[in-house]
Amino acid sequence: MGFGPLDQLLEKKDESKEKKDTSKEGTKEGGSDSILGTIGGAVGGAAVGAGVGGAVGGKKGAIIGGAVGAVAGAVIGNYVTKQIRDRQQAVAAKGYRPDQGILLTMDEVSATPNPVKAGTPLNMFASYTVLTPNNENNEKVKVKEIREIRHKGEVVETHSDEFERTVGSVGNTVPITLKDLKPGKYELVTTVAYADKTAQSKTNFTVQ
Repeated sequence: MGFGPLDQLLEKKDESKEKKDTSKEGTKEGGSDSILGTIGGAVGGAAVGAGVGGAVGGKKGAIIGGAVGAVAGAVIGNYVTKQIRDRQQAVAAKGYRPDQGILLTMDEVSATPNPVKAGTPLNMFASYTVLTPNNENNEKVKVKEIREIRHKGEVVETHSDEFERTVGSVGNTVPITLKDLKPGKYELVTTVAYADKTAQSKTNFTVQ
């Protein structure tokens, strides 16, 4: 998942060309079709797999796609995820009862360092709790995390991923480098969604 170094792709292409020249056979094995498949797989990995695979460490340098991402010139670093409370601990902390159905709460969000210099990493942290009526300590659920950076009410950057989480309370840090943000005050809006539930929280930070 994510993009591999360009020089590795070029090196593979050169090796494939040498094999094709020495084989004296005009087959496509190891040729340009193979290289295109490698590139296509890399693109698909960055666009689709960065979220699920990123739940354990992420992929450094995965580029945010889309027109919005292009505006801010954003690059995502390694995700850092930790289980803050297991199911039993979260049930006790929240006073949860199974008859409440699904519980989804946003516990904390932060943007550090604050202030941050343009072109340096900003750590977008979010912790939240998700519980279900199922009495299973290791139950896995798919949670979507959406982060928006807004300036004067306008969204200038957005990043979303889907993760498989163990029920309880979890914290996730997503480092983002925003190369093109102008100095000023910004708002980080973090939303989590599971099933038909959503939870949202906001925090402010300043770009110098």
